[in-house]
Amino acid sequence: MGANGPQKLAKDAIEPDETTQAFTPKRRKVNTFLADEYIVKTPDVDAHNNVANSVVGRLLATTIMA
Repeated sequence: MGANGPQKLAKDAIEPDETTQAFTPKRRKVNTFLADEYIVKTPDVDAHNNVANSVVGRLLATTIMA
C-alpha cells in the first residue's frame, strides 16, 4: 500500500491493475491498484482515510471473491 507500491518483490509476484476500475485481482499475486481517482480528499475526509466509498467497497468485494 502507499504511493510506492510493493517493494523488493520479484516482478512475477506482482500483478498491476492501474488502468480500470474493473478490478481483476489474481490469486497468489500481490495485486496493485492505482487509487488516485477514488481515494481523494473531500470536504469531510482526508485522502488517507477516504476508504468508505462504493469503489473501495467494490475493490474489497472483488478481492475477497478472487
